[in-house]
Amino acid sequence: MAECCPSTMAPSGGLARLSVEDEAETGWSRANAAGNVVCPRVFFNPSIDAIAKFRSDSFNESKNNHSGVVVSFTSSHLRNFTSNFSHRIGPYHFGEVYHGTIKIGEKTRSVVVKTWDDNALYLESLIVPYIFIEEEVMFLKDKMIASHPNIVKVIGKCCEENLRAVVYDLDALDTLHHMIPKDDFNWVQRIRVAFKFAQLLEFLHCQVKPYVVLNLSSEHIMLDKMLNPLLFDFGLLSGGVIGELSDLKRRVCPPLGYGDPQFLMGGPCLPRCDVYVYGMILIGIIAKKVVEEKELHNHAPALDVWANEEYKTGTSLVHKSLQSESGYYTRDALSVTELGMWCIQEYGADRPNMTQVVEHLKKLQIVKDLELE
Repeated sequence: MAECCPSTMAPSGGLARLSVEDEAETGWSRANAAGNVVCPRVFFNPSIDAIAKFRSDSFNESKNNHSGVVVSFTSSHLRNFTSNFSHRIGPYHFGEVYHGTIKIGEKTRSVVVKTWDDNALYLESLIVPYIFIEEEVMFLKDKMIASHPNIVKVIGKCCEENLRAVVYDLDALDTLHHMIPKDDFNWVQRIRVAFKFAQLLEFLHCQVKPYVVLNLSSEHIMLDKMLNPLLFDFGLLSGGVIGELSDLKRRVCPPLGYGDPQFLMGGPCLPRCDVYVYGMILIGIIAKKVVEEKELHNHAPALDVWANEEYKTGTSLVHKSLQSESGYYTRDALSVTELGMWCIQEYGADRPNMTQVVEHLKKLQIVKDLELE
């Protein structure tokens, strides 16, 4: 993996400490605590320079819109887009996500802003968010990745010292984590989300150089207003254009309560690590069950532990409230429960691959009724 970092490094011989006035004049931000990396600060009018990049074809619905340049936003832009970060969606592994809106004249574009939290224990230094941002942008701008309907489309980034963030072109409803317990998230919608997300993982795993997400959790799946699932965090991604899992990423634990136990015990990073967590997410979807971080700290069982305790051969883990809904078939409930339990087998060799997962889901009667492909 090429370790991308801020495009501007400290000049040899040390970094001159600039005054606030100097920074404003030169466009450079202060060095970080280590004194060896600075990040260029872009100074332009939010309503003119950056926003002008969205005129004309960036507001068209063409699929080619997302193949252009990534705009460099400032913290002022992002505060403007998010009403000073007042429209919070929720946390993710490395920070927070927010609703936002970009306005140009009479037109608006709904966006999601994802920020990195420097105080997170798993961020070893200020340079880590820069690495994550550069790698994420490289991944999302890859032509094949950018065309996938279940991966977010990046339109901008911010690399100021006091704010690291990316901006997605996304009219978001909520994260899957927040939707799972809700009564108005019905059985048909749940199975459709599970199916579409399984197809996404199959797509990533079946590349010539397979991608492994590793950082999967229900908090990292955003549902848009049409309830399409979109993966939006790639902090521990490896494979493809990213390359092998770096030592830096290996030292970062997956989200609390998620993660393949074999990997957590020092095993290799393989696609079946994602299969395990997909199984946990699938079980959560059908059981209307999420486990909050504070509950885990209070010794509540993670989803895989709970499922292994509750499951008996020939029984279903589907929540009772879903069993009377339209589109529910008892044989589907048994089949999808068995699939979830298959995915969370302790040893990777005993789990299905994502192609087998998708084929299993295609046999569900509700999937046939919906004519999902």
